[in-house]
Amino acid sequence: MSQSLRITFAYPGGPFAEVYRSTGPRLLLDGVEVPVPGWGSHGFAVPAGPSSVRVVVPFGGADDFAVAEHEVTVGAGETVDLEYVAPTVLGLSGRIRVTGRTG
Repeated sequence: MSQSLRITFAYPGGPFAEVYRSTGPRLLLDGVEVPVPGWGSHGFAVPAGPSSVRVVVPFGGADDFAVAEHEVTVGAGETVDLEYVAPTVLGLSGRIRVTGRTG
């Protein structure tokens, strides 16, 4: 059995929506960058056990915009659903939360 993280990457509407649409999230799993196809929901294979999840949104040449970090433990054969939400105001952090578990 394999285990995974299913992450939904979302951004708020409002004044910065166009900025978010013009870029995409970057994901680091245990310090290693993993390609993200863009905003929306995507699955990522992970080993069983603890994983460190870090999401940033590149903006203006900086890679530390809208940072959010979360530690999650994934059981053997389990899928953990996470949601990343970018901030509504420049300079604030993003937010990651667990939204479900299956398996």
